[in-house]
Amino acid sequence: MKGMQPTPMNASHPVLAGLKIAGIAGKDIADIVEVSASTLSKWRSGSANMPPETRVFLTLVLASVVEDMESLETQLGDERTTWNGAFSEQLHNLRRMLRDQEAFNATLAPEAVLAGASRFRRWLTHSGGFGGLIVHPSLNEPVVAAG
Repeated sequence: MKGMQPTPMNASHPVLAGLKIAGIAGKDIADIVEVSASTLSKWRSGSANMPPETRVFLTLVLASVVEDMESLETQLGDERTTWNGAFSEQLHNLRRMLRDQEAFNATLAPEAVLAGASRFRRWLTHSGGFGGLIVHPSLNEPVVAAG
């Protein structure tokens, strides 16, 4: 279709694109889902299927990052304009990726959703998540969200 941009990775995995936009390294994603970098690469390319519970788990990870960024946006107020709008654009793109993934996840079996949510809860409890780490969108440097 005219005006449509190609999807950089498997259309059923906007969560992977969102995590990349958020500045979360592929190695970190592979580590938290306990797979090899090769497996993650196959999921990104669409040459292997990501387990449904992993999709849900990573969607919740992305939702957590979006929530941290929204909190930071509120705290920064007008100061966020010093980032030349890159922060707001990044947050907008992350929200879109999250929405797209949530729409896809709505087709998953309830058991997969429950398993993914349980896995996220365990990960968050044991690891503390990413600890409020947000990557500065224009400098690609970490910014710690106070919270």
